[in-house]
Amino acid sequence: MEGDFQFLLCARCQREARNPRLLACLHTLCSECLEENKPAGQCPVCAIPIQTSERFPPQDNLLFINLQAKLNTYQKIVRNQELLCNLCKGGAEFWCVECEEFLCLKCYEAHQWYMKQKSHETQQLADLRKETAQSFLEGARKSCNLFCAEPSHNNQIISIYCRGCRKPMCCSCALLDGEHYNAKLYSDIRVEIESRKEELSRVKVELVEKKRSYESTYHNVQERLQKLEKVRNETRELIQKKVKDMVQWIQHKGEELVEKVDRRLCLEQEETKKKLESTEQFLKRMEAGEQLVEKMDLFASDQEVMDMQPFIKDSLERLKKEKLPASSFRIQVENFDEVKGELQDLLRRVKGEDAFGCTVSTPGSCCSLVNSDSLHNEKTPPRSQGVKTQRPTYTVSVAKTPQGF
Repeated sequence: MEGDFQFLLCARCQREARNPRLLACLHTLCSECLEENKPAGQCPVCAIPIQTSERFPPQDNLLFINLQAKLNTYQKIVRNQELLCNLCKGGAEFWCVECEEFLCLKCYEAHQWYMKQKSHETQQLADLRKETAQSFLEGARKSCNLFCAEPSHNNQIISIYCRGCRKPMCCSCALLDGEHYNAKLYSDIRVEIESRKEELSRVKVELVEKKRSYESTYHNVQERLQKLEKVRNETRELIQKKVKDMVQWIQHKGEELVEKVDRRLCLEQEETKKKLESTEQFLKRMEAGEQLVEKMDLFASDQEVMDMQPFIKDSLERLKKEKLPASSFRIQVENFDEVKGELQDLLRRVKGEDAFGCTVSTPGSCCSLVNSDSLHNEKTPPRSQGVKTQRPTYTVSVAKTPQGF
């Protein structure tokens, strides 16, 4: 089953097909694979439903069966193993293609005398060992005769085909066929065989032409599919590159905004710290005045009250008239409105329609971290306990490439 005879293997399991069965789709399966694939109801090679009707039942592939048998015989011959005569069990030296038997020299002479009128072709095994398998099979095919299956007709050679009965006949069968004998429905069996071969060859030529047309269509579709995959890959690479550039650009802009916020925060913190320090000093002065008055009330003598009261009173009056340094100070949260405005502008640019006209919905993305409804709100009301709040969803459309890409 090597080389030119791989076609004899089962189309499914790729092993030597035992009891090969020919399907209507012209694929050949071994009986085991056909039985295993019966529940699927289709050919395992081309996926065509297996037709089990009376018109197209799976049938034995007689060509494969006979070729396998002849190849097995050829292998026995070329292996130089000792072959025995099928008649006397002596050492075989000849092979009769018609009888499909090995013959020794004595049986060969008797065979030639007895079969001389039947033109049986017999060859020496030494000559057959020099032939290739293909030559052996071709010789076996050319010399093969058809014999009548009727036992009483003494193995007569079939030479007639009846178009009425649609079956081959020997001369005895034709004489006994009174219905079609005089109807001129008989023809030579060789003519019928050649006619069937020509019919198969003609169908094959038509099939080859149709196959070429289908192959051309198949290759065109395959090329279009390859081009489609190429365009897909190029478009994916372009999208990934542009998205990567856009993400880098947005990250850069975000870092700039964060740095700007940090700078503003540093300025506000420094100013606030200074005012907190002055407020702390003012509170210490008030605390010192409060403690001094309490101690004067508890421990000061009249003389000490008379001497120190004017100075303490003036100091307290001045302290009372002074304004708390942080009383009029409020953290300038509005100073961050400029940054929020820039962020809102960036959000609008990103949410614009891109060059390909596609909109990408990305809930929870980097842009969805900023809710446009809360950009101008300084405080977010706390979430109520026990009440589920729905997280806002933001739609981000890939914008046209911003400046700086």
